[in-house]
This record gives sequence, C-alpha cells and structure tokens, in this order.
Amino acid sequence: MEENKQQPTKRPGFLGALAGWILGWPVIQELAAFGSDAARHYKLDQAAAAASRAGHEVKTDYSRSSSRLRSWLRITLIAVVVLLICAVAYQAWYNPDISRPLHLPMPADAFRARMMDLTEVSGGGGQVQPSQIVNLSSWIMGQVTQVPVNLGDIVNPDTILYECDPAPLDAALTAAQEKVNTMRYATTIAEKQDAGTQEMKKQGIASEADILASSSSLAQARSNLASAQQALIQAQIDRQSAQVKSPVTGIVMGRMLNPGERVIMNQQVMILGDLKEVYFLANISEDKIASVRASLKAEVVFEAFPGQVFQGEVFFVDPKTNPQTRSFTAYVKIPNPDLKLKPGLSGFARITQQKHVLVVPDTAVINPVGENATVFIITPDNHAVLRTIRYGVITQGWAEIDDGVQEGDIVATVGPLYLKDGDKVHYHLEGL
Repeated sequence: MEENKQQPTKRPGFLGALAGWILGWPVIQELAAFGSDAARHYKLDQAAAAASRAGHEVKTDYSRSSSRLRSWLRITLIAVVVLLICAVAYQAWYNPDISRPLHLPMPADAFRARMMDLTEVSGGGGQVQPSQIVNLSSWIMGQVTQVPVNLGDIVNPDTILYECDPAPLDAALTAAQEKVNTMRYATTIAEKQDAGTQEMKKQGIASEADILASSSSLAQARSNLASAQQALIQAQIDRQSAQVKSPVTGIVMGRMLNPGERVIMNQQVMILGDLKEVYFLANISEDKIASVRASLKAEVVFEAFPGQVFQGEVFFVDPKTNPQTRSFTAYVKIPNPDLKLKPGLSGFARITQQKHVLVVPDTAVINPVGENATVFIITPDNHAVLRTIRYGVITQGWAEIDDGVQEGDIVATVGPLYLKDGDKVHYHLEGL
C-alpha cells in the first residue's frame, strides 16, 4: 500500500449547510435593500442636479442609506466570523491530524464486505511447441533413393518422407513366397504320409516307431510352413517400408538421411512435430502458482498475427519454479487446424478464472505483502478494531478474503494508515 496518508472523502457537513442558510438570507435581504437605496440616491442626485441648474436649492438625506451600509458591514463581519468557525469545525471533524488532538471520532470511509464474482487474470510470455514429437526410425536395411522433404516442411499422412531401392526387397519377397509354396507342398506330403501310417496302425501292421516318425515329420513340416509364412509377412512389410509416409500432420524438425546413403534397421532418420494441436509454454510469475491449474481457459496472442486471439486451455502446470526467473511453466493446448502456429513462435498468454468469493477493497488491507495482513473492522459501537486476516488474490481493486472477515462486516477503506486499534470513528459507508 502507499505510505502517504490517505484522507477521507470530503463531504459537506450539517454545520456547513446550517451556516449557509443562516448567513445567506440576511445577506441577500441587506444586499437587496442596499441596491434599492443606491437606485433612490441616484434619482435624488439627478433631481438635485436639475434643480441646481434651475437655480433652486434641494436638500438630500443620506442618513437612512448610511444606516443601511453600517448594518450591512456588521452582518458581513458576523458572516466572516461564522464562516471561520464553520471551517475550523469542519476541519476538526474531517481532518485526522486535528481530530486526534481534540479527542474527536476519527474520520474514515468504509465498505461492507460482500460476496462477488471476481475475475483473476494470470499472464506470461512463452513459445509454441508441438503437442507431440515423433522420432522416426528405419524399419529396413536398404539404399536411400530419394528424400523429398526438408527441415521445416509441413507434412501430412499422404506425404512421402523417403524411399529406398525396392529391388532387393522385391527379390526377398519373391524368395519368401516360393519358400512358402515349397513348405506348403512338403506339409501336404507329410499329412498324406501320416494318414497312411495311421491307417496301417489300425490294421496292426505299423510299428510304434513308424507312427512316431510319421507324426514327427508332419509336425516339422507344419512348423517349417509357419516359419515360411511369417518370413513372407515380414518380406511384405519390408517391401511396403521401402516408401515411408508421415504418420502425423506436422512439421519436419530433423532429417538424418540423404539420397545415396544406406540405412539400417532401427536407425533414427527423422524427427516430426505434430501440429494439429500445439502447446504454448507460458512462463508465469511464481506468485500466481496457486491461481493457475489445468482446465482453465486461456487466450494467446502473437505479434505475428495482430488482432487475432487464439483460444486454448491449460493442459498441464509444471510444479517446478525456475530459480533464475522465479517463474513456472503452464502448458496451454491450442487447436491448430490450419497449421498457422509453428514451433518457436513467441506470444503472450492470459489465463483467467472466475470465482464467487468474499471481497473487500484492496485499500482496506494493511501490509498485503507481509506475513500479517490486517484490516480495521468497525464495530456496531463505532470503534475501529484491528484484525488479522488471510487473503487470496488481489485484482481489479479487490482483495479476496479467505479468513478473518465475515460477510456483512464493515471494514475501513480510507483511513487505516492513521487509525489505531480501538479508535472511536465516524465513517461514510461506500457502495450502497
């Protein structure tokens, strides 16, 4: 709060109104009478001048006019004295520097604590980053033939990122298909042989060794067929992987291969950023960390798009505070269907929250940045009592009260700096 003394609002008192009524009417009457006498004297003077020119002698009587003048001067003097008395009384009633020495009630403005919808705004600058980072690795081993994208290019699920030479993959696919055919034929032969052995077993002419050997051959043939089919599937996947398309709508943030190079399996080849939704990382002052939480609405503006406001929502709040900047990071999720917002774009976020809370004017709070914030409560018998409070946010001229004040309590808003605990006060209630 400001250190200079705040003065209560100046208001004309009853004494001033009474003095104006007492003094005004007699003065007006005397001024009217004086004006009438002046007009009469002017006519007499004109008549005397005319008579003098005609050789006649005219006597004029100014005694009544002189009496009027003396009466008017006396009233004027009385008016000045009364005005001085009223001015001193007014100062003694409304000036705390005079009220205290005279042991008069101290003046104050006051407010009745009430519930109110309070809008708190937290803001901070920051930058855009993709909502998801995709690290793309090679699924095959092969020779790179083309890479049609560069750093910063916008890609979508139909965009080809790179291609490998398909010839070796076609050959591997053909070999795998042939092996499947061979294993399928071998399995058919093994099944027929096993069926014959089982028939001989029923006739009692097959030994246990023959039966075991036949079953084992059939199982091996089936296993070989399954392995060949699995190899065929992998060959088909490898062939499809010769041409790699983007898995997301986003931007190329890293490219680690060039045409003519050879890639191996699990080699990182590209980094993509998903831009269908982006995060704005707002750096907000640490004193707002209790006021920002997930799901709050946010508005983000960018110098690159003047006059345009991007609507978002707080997705995550980093609980760690940067010790250098004394700020924390709020992640604001922003829809980005037209891909306007790119990684690294700078802007400013305003995060708002509405709450229905008990408030008093912020001028009522004493020592709001210290450990023991207080207010003066005005009791029903017009005494100012100092009370310790716990407050929340201070915004838009209002202070949220968490503890120490109840709805309907009257608190001093102008005058707390010169009030003392237990002072007798007279106050003007604001906000009626």
